[in-house]
Amino acid sequence: MWPVTRRLWVLLALGGPACTHRADSQPGKSPVEEDTGQRTVVEPPPPSWTAEQVETAMIQALSGGLPRPQEAVDAFGRILIAGDDGRCPNSGGYTITESFSGCHSEKGYTYAGLTIYTDSMGDDFSLLGDCYVIDPEGDIFQAAGELERATDPANHSFAIKLTGTWGYAKEQGWLSSVPSLALWLEGDAERLVANGGWSTAEAVLYFEALESSSTCAQSGHLKLQDPQGAWYSLDYGEDCDACGELSYAGQPLGTACVSVEAAAARYREEFSL
Repeated sequence: MWPVTRRLWVLLALGGPACTHRADSQPGKSPVEEDTGQRTVVEPPPPSWTAEQVETAMIQALSGGLPRPQEAVDAFGRILIAGDDGRCPNSGGYTITESFSGCHSEKGYTYAGLTIYTDSMGDDFSLLGDCYVIDPEGDIFQAAGELERATDPANHSFAIKLTGTWGYAKEQGWLSSVPSLALWLEGDAERLVANGGWSTAEAVLYFEALESSSTCAQSGHLKLQDPQGAWYSLDYGEDCDACGELSYAGQPLGTACVSVEAAAARYREEFSL
């Protein structure tokens, strides 16, 4: 065996860790690469659709109208009644307290999860859900998220919130597509402002400060997601008509015409106080 002094000499002669040193290093700090300020720009993929195809897709996405929370609440109430056998579901109004393993009614329905429904004087309400219902044919009613309507009679205004996933294929209108929503609407009998949107198997639609009023049919931005991930944006001008400049990932594509006036007018009329 070599003596200790000889082993140490060999380590030093081979240039081991005890001899490593960088002139530009600082004690207690690891050397880092200098930031040159250069950034990598990731270009979006080319658009999948033409301006005409985007226009058609936007119109189709709006064909079911703007989602109304009361429609989902009413549909949920109907399916609660349809399968109720007096024992299952364990419900009181729109509130159910089943476990997540659920219960099976004698009418062939399965109810699982929880919902909490609260209302106040007038038509204001909130429905919180983490629930699903399976009908005898195997179709699923999904009730997951929150539906809320709040009104202010003094100012003749309303505020609507729809979040989560709500729907049932056997319903009509927007509920039949079982959308996932993050949508906020507010206004009164004269105007409606929409922010957020919804996604379905067919389309992802988004409103950015989209406003429709009795004096201006539409303003703001209507957006549709390309299948590859980037966004088309229809920017309504100040002339308030249904046509605007269409762009894809910030690049102009031309003009598209999509009216939201009829859907907004129906909404304003329904929620006017």
